Amino acid sequence: MPYLLTNTRKLLPVLLILLTLLACREENKQTGSAVTGKEAVTKPAPLTTEESIELNRHYVRMDQERIIAQIKRMGLEMEKTGTGLWYRILEEGAERNIQEGDVVSIEYRMNDLMNGELYYDSRRDGLKSFTVGHGNVESGLEEGILLLKLNSRALFIMPPSLAYGLTGDGSKIPSRTTLLYEIKVVAVD
Repeated sequence: MPYLLTNTRKLLPVLLILLTLLACREENKQTGSAVTGKEAVTKPAPLTTEESIELNRHYVRMDQERIIAQIKRMGLEMEKTGTGLWYRILEEGAERNIQEGDVVSIEYRMNDLMNGELYYDSRRDGLKSFTVGHGNVESGLEEGILLLKLNSRALFIMPPSLAYGLTGDGSKIPSRTTLLYEIKVVAVD
């Protein structure tokens, strides 16, 4: 019975959306209007702020469950931050930790955690350089880079909420992709 209650709570946002769609369809039947493809289609009412927040929470929970299962399948030992970024420092590096305002260059490989598809690789695409704290990269990379030093090597697992979200990157990374980022810090200025 607890299993049923847990899954019912997870499905609540989806059920709310379906009920909204069905209510709109029923309203068209009651008014006698028929949609032939030439008339404007009535759009469902937008989600309320509360419904959007609940739907987002549902996605974050679902993503974390999938990540945990994949980490176990792959036999990885990872740590998790409060935002949901998973990381493992493979080599500590030297000197001080990277700080906001530092210009960092990294070697990297960016794969889909679930199917292993390689999206970007610095050997093919060149080093990635950015100013830490300026928001020009994935928020998960911004957070994770602060854990590292010059010559550090690390693995980061970024759920969609810390990577490219609902839209993907508009090029290679699809919507709602969880990324496995392998990086090495090669320069800090």
